[in-house]
Amino acid sequence: MNRIVKTGYPVENLPEDLRAGLPAGTRVQVTVEGPGLEHQQAGHSLEALFAQVPAGLRLSSQALAEVLDAERDGWGQQS
Repeated sequence: MNRIVKTGYPVENLPEDLRAGLPAGTRVQVTVEGPGLEHQQAGHSLEALFAQVPAGLRLSSQALAEVLDAERDGWGQQS
């Protein structure tokens, strides 16, 4: 689900049916929610993206963890 939240939105900018009963000159929080896009609807999926990586560049989970650990360990050594 997609959600948009606007805080401090002027009541005067709301449609008439939404501002009924609200004091003029005040600000409100407006939340709009709608259905989210499925990965296929968005035009891509993780599986499709991973499939585009050449086999020689793919790392196993263990190899990737080792690379990330080495990078993280190097952060504290940089000045």
